[in-house]
Amino acid sequence: MKHPPGQAPARLYSLDVLRGAAALAVIFWHWQHFFAPLNPLGAPLLQSQQPFFPALSFLYRHGYTAVQLFFCLSGFVFFWLYAGRVADRSISFQRFSILRLSRLYPLHLATLLLVALGQLAYLAMTQKPFVYQYNDLYHLFLNVFFVSAWGFEKGFSFNAPIWSVSVEIFLYGIFFALCRQTRSGWISVVTGIIAGCIMQKFVGPLGVGMVFFFLGGAVYLGNHAMRPHAGNLALHWVIPGLTAMLWIMVINVSDPQLQRPAPAILQWLIADFFSAWTLVLFPLTILSLALIETRRGSLFRRMAFIGNLSYSCYLLHFPFQLAVAIAMATWQLDPQIVYSRAFMLIFFTALIPASFASYWFFEMPVQRWLRKRYTAAGETCHA
Repeated sequence: MKHPPGQAPARLYSLDVLRGAAALAVIFWHWQHFFAPLNPLGAPLLQSQQPFFPALSFLYRHGYTAVQLFFCLSGFVFFWLYAGRVADRSISFQRFSILRLSRLYPLHLATLLLVALGQLAYLAMTQKPFVYQYNDLYHLFLNVFFVSAWGFEKGFSFNAPIWSVSVEIFLYGIFFALCRQTRSGWISVVTGIIAGCIMQKFVGPLGVGMVFFFLGGAVYLGNHAMRPHAGNLALHWVIPGLTAMLWIMVINVSDPQLQRPAPAILQWLIADFFSAWTLVLFPLTILSLALIETRRGSLFRRMAFIGNLSYSCYLLHFPFQLAVAIAMATWQLDPQIVYSRAFMLIFFTALIPASFASYWFFEMPVQRWLRKRYTAAGETCHA
């Protein structure tokens, strides 16, 4: 269904799909867990022999940047759903916190306990932890209170991918404070980006998260400003076309099979964690999808369920890998199995249904119960 010019859709399904794709990108990046030094039963890393490497080489090399895409998507969605309500005080900090924690905390706590027990079992078998070594009471405390990536930690611990959600919790507080105090979206965005650049020098994950979150807010505000020009074909096709061209360039430059040397400027763009290509391409990708879906109607509506699985896939994939490691230790399986395409397909065949089950039969029921208990109307949201 197309939307009248200037009218925003109630939901952007393409962003749900993008969020799910970002979660899968991180999981492919984390396939390296099976080759990590703190995996005494693992195989040596032969990167080009990883499953489906020719097709997935970009994800194996750069999948970690999808976390920055998560932050950017969160900024877009939170400025869309909450900025106005926070600024005009129609939502309290207590209700805002309950809405977020009821979505995030139950699965976090469940997977934290699973990984803690799994690490104890693996340690007893091999005398070494699986991949992440800081699994002591101090880091358990940090994880329980969602502050495992706030600069207090010695390193990654327990269900380590939760570090990005820990950063998100910090971002929610900064977002709420800025929107409540400034009451101006653009002032909040500029302040957040500048503060993130400064923070990045002291606590890198928090700074990077702030920059991308508020870049996502800037994308939302820019998209909102473009709505009166919804009939402008050039606006709605030039930006997505440019975005597609940039994606092709970045993927080609990162391709190890590329025969011709890439220009130095393109090599620099993909050089580091805080790389320029993510600062440009991730906001442009979100803006392009928002523009196209606003003009053409609901894209990927039938695939939007992928977004629902993003959080469960993201938090469950490391416990699944730990379970595989325990099985390998128990039955003395050949570590070379992790190079097998069939093994990867079996892994995802188990992970995806488990993520469905987690979402429908654990996360959503617990979320509804918590919101009904702690909010007046059991308020829900898509975020």
